[in-house]
Amino acid sequence: MAEGVHVQLRQECSVGEKGPPGKKSEPRSLDSSGEGN
Repeated sequence: MAEGVHVQLRQECSVGEKGPPGKKSEPRSLDSSGEGN
């Protein structure tokens, strides 16, 4: 199962447009900061 996740993460990173984990974390952090502010 872990391998499957790795493959999906790799594919997402390659696509980038789909929304890689890194990009998804960015907006999430901003949302949290905005709410706190």
